[in-house]
Amino acid sequence: MRPIIVVLAIGIAGCVDETDPGASHKEGIIAVAQWDDNFKAHIFTMAGDGKNKKQLTSGQTEYWMPAFSPDGKKIAYVSRLSNKMDIYVMDAAGSNQQSLTSSGINMAPSWSPDGTKIAFAHGEPKGEVLNLNLWTMNADGSDKSALTTSLQEDNNVPTWSADGKKIAFTSNRNVGRYQIWTLDLTDLRLTQLTTAYFNSTIGEWIEQKVPAWSPDGKHIAFGRA
Repeated sequence: MRPIIVVLAIGIAGCVDETDPGASHKEGIIAVAQWDDNFKAHIFTMAGDGKNKKQLTSGQTEYWMPAFSPDGKKIAYVSRLSNKMDIYVMDAAGSNQQSLTSSGINMAPSWSPDGTKIAFAHGEPKGEVLNLNLWTMNADGSDKSALTTSLQEDNNVPTWSADGKKIAFTSNRNVGRYQIWTLDLTDLRLTQLTTAYFNSTIGEWIEQKVPAWSPDGKHIAFGRA
């Protein structure tokens, strides 16, 4: 049975603040990417009410899309320097920062429910062309494997279902507009859940991005823009 889709927000993709698409939480602590005093994007943790804010990364390199591991002990995140983007992992307190990727463009890390794997979007730039596909790797960066192999579409922002059997993601496959899909990890079957549409009132296409599963796996929230 298909999950029920509910709209969470409008236009949240690409933000660098408390609404960052990679914002993550664990037991009342939230990890976000937001500007520091030097207008660089860095990873912060804070309480749910915004108090006890702590900056975990610093420097000229920018960091975003944080994601807590299921046990709350580690944070996966993205390093962005010029046109290079890699996935890193660190302890929840900000120590032991380690790179998990080194080739191409890598973003949107998402932990498996058991914490042993990380799903992410990966692409190898070809001139000015970049197509992203879904990949997984072990939590230590080993055993990288492609889940999708599209040559002309983007598959991005993966998120695991609570039972670990499916990954929801956003893709512009088929019609060139971003929509929500799921990938069944048992047979790699793809299912389209939403449909982009043209809003004649504002004269714009409405697409669906940044999916997030409910804890019970019955609903998927997403951004609409």
